[in-house]
Amino acid sequence: SATHKSDSIYNMVFRLDAMEAYNRRLVKKIAVKGITESGTTATDSFIYLESINLSKSDPTATLQFEVKMASGAPKKKSRIVKIGDNLYDYSGGLEEYRNGFVVKQIDGRDDSVEFLNGIKIFAGDVIGAVDEDQIRRIQIRETILSHLQRERQLFYKGIKVLSLFFIDEVANYREYDAANQPVNGKYAIMFEEEYGIKVIYDEFETNESMYPKVESGAVAYDIACPSDYMISRMIQNGMLSEINYGNIPNAKKNIGAQYFEQSRGFDPENKYAIPYCWGTVGILYNRTMVEEPITCWEQLWDEKYADNILMQDSVRDAFMVAEKLNGHSMNTLDPAELEAAKNLLIEQKPLVQAYVVDQVRDKMIGGEAAIGVIYSGEAIYTQKENPDLVYVIPEEGTNVWIDSWVILKNAPNKENAEKFINFMCREDIALMNFEYITYSTPNVAARELIEEEEIKNSEIAFPDLSQYGNLETYVYLGEDGDYLYNELWKEVKAY
Repeated sequence: SATHKSDSIYNMVFRLDAMEAYNRRLVKKIAVKGITESGTTATDSFIYLESINLSKSDPTATLQFEVKMASGAPKKKSRIVKIGDNLYDYSGGLEEYRNGFVVKQIDGRDDSVEFLNGIKIFAGDVIGAVDEDQIRRIQIRETILSHLQRERQLFYKGIKVLSLFFIDEVANYREYDAANQPVNGKYAIMFEEEYGIKVIYDEFETNESMYPKVESGAVAYDIACPSDYMISRMIQNGMLSEINYGNIPNAKKNIGAQYFEQSRGFDPENKYAIPYCWGTVGILYNRTMVEEPITCWEQLWDEKYADNILMQDSVRDAFMVAEKLNGHSMNTLDPAELEAAKNLLIEQKPLVQAYVVDQVRDKMIGGEAAIGVIYSGEAIYTQKENPDLVYVIPEEGTNVWIDSWVILKNAPNKENAEKFINFMCREDIALMNFEYITYSTPNVAARELIEEEEIKNSEIAFPDLSQYGNLETYVYLGEDGDYLYNELWKEVKAY
């Protein structure tokens, strides 16, 4: 708690006792991260070691240093460097990096970088000319980076992560004006300068649960990220704004042309959607819990796997499996084909342990089921957690899906929406996002930055689709088609 009004004697943090919270078992673990400011024998060279990056290849380091811009003025930039890289060259010839700032060694054991001039810095260290505001910016950036890293590690275990800024005076984050109204302090202003726009977002498990919320207009969303067939529906119903690519230059610069071509199946003129992530729907199985490799949808009807099968709790994905097994299109509206698919799903139902969406990931990691229908991006994550899991694209064919950014017709903050999408299309941001969500990125510039060859050339993340037959993308089937599928799905679930 804190008291920070101008007429108070407590213009500081009043109480924040982390150890008491730990002793009372309100938190499980406390980690502390600080920033060290070191001296240097160089002139006023600024270098900040953000991180050491380890992989099967030689280690690299992410350094922030000054770079001469076209105007001639220096600006701090972050860059991944390797042994032998010369900061003088990378800085555009800034004199302060001339004397020996060539990377001599990158050591993952103590998270350090050493230069030929003998200077050695450690992760979190800053050397050279740095003022208090720069330190604060680094602290803000480091805290957010650490928070995301820990959240990525612990979120799926049900552990919440809370990150705190420890500051000297509360007034630096919140002040009160002459009318006693709260206004941002200098560090709050700095935070907004670093990260630009406050993003408020809602999550939905399926496209079908998202659509009515957006359509109702009860919440004035700026951006949505639906799947292919749902975008087609939103276009038909006049819910989307046309994309101004001039305001989103990173889209055409970094997104592969093949993904825009794939998008024509639901956005014929590429007017409304910018590809965000893509993948396939396939089978994930635990090699220790099956008697033979799983290669086809048909094996999801094998009675020996009763109560060990997880199906997607999604009408289109469930019917896709049955239609592919029957040799039909997953976009069929033929009543006889749909009835046959419904009967097939009813026949399978006694073998199904559960109909799930996101839960398939955790159940498969924990060995709670032998076989699950899953999205390829989830499969990449599960294999990292459980090496016994194998992902396959079934022989009968499957869905190749693509999710995309769209701007809503009634977006109250369209300019900010364009800035956000352009930011997400930046190659370095797209790379960070791919590493976090593990869903395949259509950002070819980001893919080039992937350092782990195993991931960069992964057959799960980036499969050669020409090797597979009978692949389709969902299309919007119209309101009558949606109603027909939903009624048949209700019969399956109620059986």
